Amino acid sequence: MLSPETVRRILVLKLGGIGDMLMITPSLAALRQAYPRAWIAVIHEPASCEVVEGSGLLDELIPLGKLGDGACPRLPRKGNRVAGLAAVLRRVFRRFDLFVEFQNPYSFASVIKPLLVALACGARTRAGIDIRRRAFFLNVRVPENRFEPRIHSERYLDIIEALGICPRSRLTHMETGPEAETAAAALLDEMGVRRADSLIAIHPGGNSLYPIRTTWAPDRFVAVATHLLQRPKAKLLVTGTADDARVCGEIAAALAQPRRVVDLSGRTTLRTLAACFRRCRVVISNDTGPMHVAVAVGTPTVGIFGPGDWQAYGTYPPDIPFRMLRGQVDCWPCRDLQCTTRKCMNAVTVAQVIAAAAELLHEGGP
Repeated sequence: MLSPETVRRILVLKLGGIGDMLMITPSLAALRQAYPRAWIAVIHEPASCEVVEGSGLLDELIPLGKLGDGACPRLPRKGNRVAGLAAVLRRVFRRFDLFVEFQNPYSFASVIKPLLVALACGARTRAGIDIRRRAFFLNVRVPENRFEPRIHSERYLDIIEALGICPRSRLTHMETGPEAETAAAALLDEMGVRRADSLIAIHPGGNSLYPIRTTWAPDRFVAVATHLLQRPKAKLLVTGTADDARVCGEIAAALAQPRRVVDLSGRTTLRTLAACFRRCRVVISNDTGPMHVAVAVGTPTVGIFGPGDWQAYGTYPPDIPFRMLRGQVDCWPCRDLQCTTRKCMNAVTVAQVIAAAAELLHEGGP
């Protein structure tokens, strides 16, 4: 391990969504543990900042959006991306002693950002996974095991261990904080939820770019919820963003139990959602960011996978209360981004989801 005396500033690169950022939380905790006095900065996409903001795992968040956070409004889209990257490179220029990149650059173009950041930050030690042997700009390279069914958080900890650091915890984690806990309690109280209620959550939304191909059919969520609401004191939370309001409303209306069904779509921040999930007995979700949020706050979770990479995002260690369900189809890995058949999603049955949820509810006790 590098001496804490020589590592005073650490730069981490992790672009992606909510689930992607959660995957590096065990690694951030290990870096903080090994270098408690170091300044840790994370380059991230704006949508994922709530995951680690205020967590104590880092000192500085450096946003790098797809449009460079609107750095140059008069420039075309590509110009904005370049301008945004240039602003980040200036901000990190020759400021760091250790650079750790948690990207997965499978295409040549996706190597450019890690390469430029690594060169600009001035760090003598640069660590990451050697994806397709393209990590020539790193000097601590972890061999790639791309097709090994292993969740990304574990793969990223390989980088930490290659730096000579032994992690104390391998669990993803998300802090909600007092403000979010208070907001969640007030919202649930307003919606008629009581502490004695046995809360079950379903999250029917998916990837916002490809909602049809990444979501289980609403009528199937209705069938699962109908079964689970037979449990004593059960109450259902239907969660989602404002963009999910239509489908959440359809599910809530189909259940026709206004006193036992609460539609929270569009009414929560990410942290408030996490605090709501913390109060749940089980969360049932498509393969999307909030699914990983539920796991990170310690709530038993059923994840429904379709075209997504179940090997990297669905293979939580067996001691985590998580059940990954995926359809066995001959067209996976999926290369049709415009697929509307839901073939892989529909291969997951209502009976499978009910059984997985019942198993987790049983493990959690009465």
